[in-house]
Amino acid sequence: SPLSPRTVAAAAERFLRDAGIAQEARFSVELEFYLFDEVHVADNALAQGVEILPVEGQVDLWGNALPGARSAYHATSIADAGKAVRDRVVEILTRWGIPVRYHHHETGGLGQMEIELGLGTLKAAADWTVLAKDLIARVATEEGLVACFLPKPLYDQPGNGLHVHQCLVGSKGNLFGGEEGLSELGLAYIGGLLAHGRALSALVSPSTNSYRRLRPGFEAPVELFFGQADRTAAVRIPGYLKPEKVRVEYRPPDPTCNPYLALAACLMAGIDGIRQGIDPVARGWGPGRKKRVPLLPRSLEEALEALRRDHDFLTVGGVFPEELLELWLEGKAKEAEEVAARPHPYEFRLYA
Repeated sequence: SPLSPRTVAAAAERFLRDAGIAQEARFSVELEFYLFDEVHVADNALAQGVEILPVEGQVDLWGNALPGARSAYHATSIADAGKAVRDRVVEILTRWGIPVRYHHHETGGLGQMEIELGLGTLKAAADWTVLAKDLIARVATEEGLVACFLPKPLYDQPGNGLHVHQCLVGSKGNLFGGEEGLSELGLAYIGGLLAHGRALSALVSPSTNSYRRLRPGFEAPVELFFGQADRTAAVRIPGYLKPEKVRVEYRPPDPTCNPYLALAACLMAGIDGIRQGIDPVARGWGPGRKKRVPLLPRSLEEALEALRRDHDFLTVGGVFPEELLELWLEGKAKEAEEVAARPHPYEFRLYA
């Protein structure tokens, strides 16, 4: 079906080749998630809320995280309650032939984890992401735990991202590598990601909860600029890579995205940057934070409006069918309306 996300992913790969820019695009994702002991959700006329019992970390009698809950990055195995789950997931993924770069405890001390998959073609990377999410959820359930991919499941704690690493490859290898670390083509690709970053948000951060994550203070991007080894940048260039292995990391995406559509949209934005010759340095979008740079949307509604205004870069060559985008916009707007219609527990503290 032309509306199938996998069809869109294949069309984006074909468009790249037909444009004569590169032989293929390669992607890898960092999949972040929480493991909880229990999650209780109430969503009816007389109860609206969620109660989470963490698998690790300490909270006070009122459920507030004690100091140290936001500093568990690469926690030692004795303090890592999710290691057994991750070990088993990685063992199965490897047996399936899915490459895994590494896995570790993430920053969130109340059970946040990360598994980073290896580089593959666009469609393969999206397939691996879908399979990995399903496997993580299944293994967690078998271990008596709950895997949660929500971008911001816990107040005042780090959120879950799906950072997308990407590069273009030609007959002579990686096209992003240059004498000074990044080629002109790689820079223009970044320019496309940043130029279309607000519209991309509707596809890479497609939930109302996504915008609870995209707030200052938790290494989540809020501004559209690029920087080297800067975890607050929308586009980060890892500082530890050799020129032949240079890739760019787009940090706004989260696990609620459809990976086929999200990765295809990133590629189409990058291609447009190359075709238009967009120079992010000349536009003041980096390197590093400048005084005035575009902001990511602050809500799903704002992201959807950005996509309505800016989607030609997706529909060029028929890669993203107009009908698919219309269905996406309509469905996501309905989700936002449903969330907005429900009372929030914090409203009772403020106004009841």
